[in-house]
Amino acid sequence: MKVLSISVLLCVALTLREAAGQQQAVAVEQLSIVPVLEEAKETGPLKPLGDAPMETIVELVENKVEQALPEEGEAEADALALVQAPAIRFLHCPDGWYLHQSRCFLFVNSYLPWHNAEEHCNTLHANLASVQNPRQYRFLQQLTTMANRHSAWIGGFYLQDRWLWIDRVGFYYENWYTHLDVDRNACIHLRTSVGWSNAHCGTGLPFICVKMSC
Repeated sequence: MKVLSISVLLCVALTLREAAGQQQAVAVEQLSIVPVLEEAKETGPLKPLGDAPMETIVELVENKVEQALPEEGEAEADALALVQAPAIRFLHCPDGWYLHQSRCFLFVNSYLPWHNAEEHCNTLHANLASVQNPRQYRFLQQLTTMANRHSAWIGGFYLQDRWLWIDRVGFYYENWYTHLDVDRNACIHLRTSVGWSNAHCGTGLPFICVKMSC
């Protein structure tokens, strides 16, 4: 008799648990559909949820999804903005400057001695250009050629028995065409058709400034 009573009680408990689970599932389903129905009220009265045909509910859900998705053109524009944003933010140069390998270069077509050229670059928050690799040197040669010049000061100078760059970049890359007496020719200028040379720092030449991109 006791076994029978326990079995009956277990049956009742399982039945109640199953019913509670079904009610919870129905409540969740109703909660998920309520925002859609509330939004649809703006377009006209709706039937109660129990009386609404399935086609109506599906149509409401599809309309809500379509409204949430951006237009095709807007999606493409947003994607393009995301791709271009880093380039615009980190690789920007002022007007008149040319971007190359994350640095901005400016060709100044005025003839100045090396020290005065460096001072002019400093007023632009820049220095005379250093050259770190062959590709950069070819780029600076092209800038000089575009300005119809054959030579221009760059930032190399001789001090205490070694060559240095005025912007404090390591002097690791060298591209000498001629190497004159350093006591009288302590500043470096590029040449458009060959490597660079050293000359007297008081010589007036056009020059190239460099600074990091914004």
